[in-house]
Amino acid sequence: MPREEKRTVDYFPFYAKDGDTLFILEHKYQCKGSGFFTNVLRFLALTPDHHYCINNETKRMRFFATVKCDEKEGEEMLNIMATTGKIDKKLWENNKVIVSDDFLQSAKYAYKDRINEIISIEDIRNLYNKELKPDSKSPKPDSKSGFPPENQEGNTPVAGFPPEIRGRNTQIKLNKTKLNNNIEPAAPQQPVVISQNKTPACRKSDTKMNDPLAQHWQDIITSNRPDTIWGNWGKEKGQLTTLAKKTRELLLDTPVETETELADLLFAAFLELRQIGTDKLIRGSPVIPSQVAYFWPKITTYVAERWEERKQAEADFMEIPF
Repeated sequence: MPREEKRTVDYFPFYAKDGDTLFILEHKYQCKGSGFFTNVLRFLALTPDHHYCINNETKRMRFFATVKCDEKEGEEMLNIMATTGKIDKKLWENNKVIVSDDFLQSAKYAYKDRINEIISIEDIRNLYNKELKPDSKSPKPDSKSGFPPENQEGNTPVAGFPPEIRGRNTQIKLNKTKLNNNIEPAAPQQPVVISQNKTPACRKSDTKMNDPLAQHWQDIITSNRPDTIWGNWGKEKGQLTTLAKKTRELLLDTPVETETELADLLFAAFLELRQIGTDKLIRGSPVIPSQVAYFWPKITTYVAERWEERKQAEADFMEIPF
């Protein structure tokens, strides 16, 4: 199967003369304003299809951590960018989607020799505004995440790499029938079976962990599958403790600053591998602690590879003369 076409850019034009947006941000926030402005554009450059939805907590935390800004001031500055038209106001206010038509126009040059064209602002608006078309047969975006249902988990950011809104076929010259025959469908979601042993079935939210990091693992898994009941609480509780231990051991070897942030990234990687991974066992596997622990080597390898890609992309960016 041919490799997917590149949907990011390694650099973009940055004009010396201030526009309204940069002038206002620098006036109100000084150097922090210009730094935020630049980092948002860099983030969009490295984001597949150059748009990003922060309409859920994990994505929002990852975005603001990546652009090096606290959430309160960052949202204020994004509101200013929406008001001045630097980012699309309706997509920001309605869906918390960060996208700039100015950026898309300036990045067109990078796609001139590619098979795929750069995504248009109209395509992005249609993607997030399907709920406004009640007669459409296309899946409606989820009200919580803003993504179409089939894309929710696969778009979770991993180790600083922005998510991909999958579904756009950039291989426009491929034979559609051949492509469909070669793609192996994802394994169906496996049900969580209530165990029949002496350990009673228990909802995840009923019992709290003593270890704060183990509790954090429990919370992020719970938030992803709020209606799932763990069949064997004793087993899963032990796996939460194992995940906390493994996370702490891994922290010193990563660029991540906190244990909870690393846990978020690792869980995001697990969700993405469930959606797009080549391993049949992990595709569609249950979202429970024991499964995360079982696939730990694959998860950490996947995250390490994304870090190396991001590191190389940033190194290439720093070599560009301005």
